[in-house]
Amino acid sequence: MKRDDLLLSPGPTNLICGNKVRKFKALVELTSKPRMVISCGGSQSNAMGALAAICNSLGIQFLYVTPPIARSLIKNPRGNFETAIQKGMQVSNFFCIQAAPLNFK
Repeated sequence: MKRDDLLLSPGPTNLICGNKVRKFKALVELTSKPRMVISCGGSQSNAMGALAAICNSLGIQFLYVTPPIARSLIKNPRGNFETAIQKGMQVSNFFCIQAAPLNFK
């Protein structure tokens, strides 16, 4: 039996736990790091937060593509979205891929 609840990533990304440690292990172990990682999903995704932390710790740019984000969340980031933004995540949305990512500063 696998106990994903007992997994914890080592080092600076130790806030990542459970199946996300196993899911993104290959990215962390790459010998040649990419310049950017692009992923997609919902605006409060746990995977988004985990990827933002991993990319931040490895010095990799992270672009996240998501459906249009509620204005209230853009004005007042919170939850996983806020954490990922703080870790340098850039955001674009499905219906309007922008030349420049949204600015949350």
